[in-house]
Amino acid sequence: MKTALECIPCFINQAIRAFKTNGESEERIIEILPDLLELLKGVDFDKTPMENASVMYRFISGSLGVEDVYRAVKKAHNEIFLKGYQRFKEIVMNSDDRLRRAIELSCSANLVDLGSRDVSTKDVFEEVISYSYRSFYLDHYKILRGELTRARSLVYFLDNAGEAVLDMLLVETIVEEFPNLSRVTVIAKERPFINDITRAEALEIGFTRVPRVSVIGIYPSRDKSPNYWSEDIRKLIHDVDVVIAKGQANFEALDVPKVYHLFYVKCSAVSKCIGAPIGSPVLFKRMNSHKIC
Repeated sequence: MKTALECIPCFINQAIRAFKTNGESEERIIEILPDLLELLKGVDFDKTPMENASVMYRFISGSLGVEDVYRAVKKAHNEIFLKGYQRFKEIVMNSDDRLRRAIELSCSANLVDLGSRDVSTKDVFEEVISYSYRSFYLDHYKILRGELTRARSLVYFLDNAGEAVLDMLLVETIVEEFPNLSRVTVIAKERPFINDITRAEALEIGFTRVPRVSVIGIYPSRDKSPNYWSEDIRKLIHDVDVVIAKGQANFEALDVPKVYHLFYVKCSAVSKCIGAPIGSPVLFKRMNSHKIC
């Protein structure tokens, strides 16, 4: 998906949120703002929002002198969800359809997104459970379940920290429900990017304790490889049986048919692209005929 005009105010709001989270005063942010606006003059509208955001977050990190802008928040969110892992697991195990319930919980956790809004560590746990009962606006669950029944391999793209704990529960549920899967590759960010979970953090929360799971890291820009657009990642997607990409940013970055996308619609650009209202959860498979925005 190409960067849309609506992405520009979103970039500015993200930057302000990041500076405030790191304790910068309004006066200091006002001082930095002209340099930020100058940077945004160079936005390439033919690139994805993730690529343009990666440039902006390098600027933010440099201005703050901090490599991982949301390190403390990510740690807090991971801890919150890890403490509740058994409760989430029981919700799934007591469901008539364990896979669907794990998908619903995982999708609702996509709200833990500091790129789109402020997220309170106080209320996030109950918020995720509450939102998990919302119906999917786009729902390809039956197609996904059928493909998993026949699959030998799965690739799963992670999104945010905290949320990734519920992704781990979903991956664990998939492995338990479909013993035919011999290989599961989980993909995280190789370096800090917004509040996305990194490969090191994914290992820390316990992904490789799930049988048959390996974790690799990729970059959110083309300046290093492997990245979303590199030949090795595209080949990996092509060669596996099922691909699930979590989060709106992964929808924006991955213009590859056959990928299942699971996220909450958070902006008007994506809403117009897929025909789903802002605030709605979606689970859909990108087809060859699917509109690429």
